[in-house]
Amino acid sequence: MKESDKQKIMDSLTPEQRRGIAEIIRSADVEGGYGRDDDGNSVWEEDASQTLSNLADYFETYDPDSALD
Repeated sequence: MKESDKQKIMDSLTPEQRRGIAEIIRSADVEGGYGRDDDGNSVWEEDASQTLSNLADYFETYDPDSALD
């Protein structure tokens, strides 16, 4: 997405809407899974890409008229 396209979207939002979106992002569940470190210990590994993808899906598929949400 071009910076000018991002700017148009941001300009279309009110400060309250921007704060609400920021809160949705900040409160998102962090995606990840367990893996092994160099010593073979189980460790939780966060997956920022999956977390952001899930947030994008949330915004793209949100339907205020859906009974499933």
